[in-house]
Amino acid sequence: MLEGVLIAESLRAGAQLTGIPLRITKLTRVEMTDPGQDQPRLWTLLDFAADELDAERLADQLASCLSSTGGWYTDFHTSRETFVVFAGKVFRYARG
Repeated sequence: MLEGVLIAESLRAGAQLTGIPLRITKLTRVEMTDPGQDQPRLWTLLDFAADELDAERLADQLASCLSSTGGWYTDFHTSRETFVVFAGKVFRYARG
């Protein structure tokens, strides 16, 4: 099982993530005291889980869904790897 967090406001308008079953494990709304440039004051955090076999495909889709402005990224991890995803870029690191 992979687990991660996505900030809903980081998605670009019109973006769609399809074909990968995600389970929302927690939904949180937070107020940022010092948001970055081009970032809203209120954020919606989506804690999610999915099958580890979907990790690479999920990372690629997220890279195409994230806004390229605002410095947004998301991350998730499997039992063996951590994925850090920016608009158009995916970084993978071995855990531990």
